[in-house]
Amino acid sequence: MSYEQPMSLPLTIAQRGLWVGQKIGATNATLNITEMLEVCGPVKPKLFMRALWQLTREPG
Repeated sequence: MSYEQPMSLPLTIAQRGLWVGQKIGATNATLNITEMLEVCGPVKPKLFMRALWQLTREPG
């Protein structure tokens, strides 16, 4: 029977910052992580805003 050890990789700078923040911060602290999306082509602004609103309100 072969048993492989789980591989461990070093944290990125961003991951390390989050880890340190969790260790020294309050237990109920909220973290904000940003993301960018490029939309190419025509967009209906009202429909797009409604979709973004729904996305931010849905549970994780």
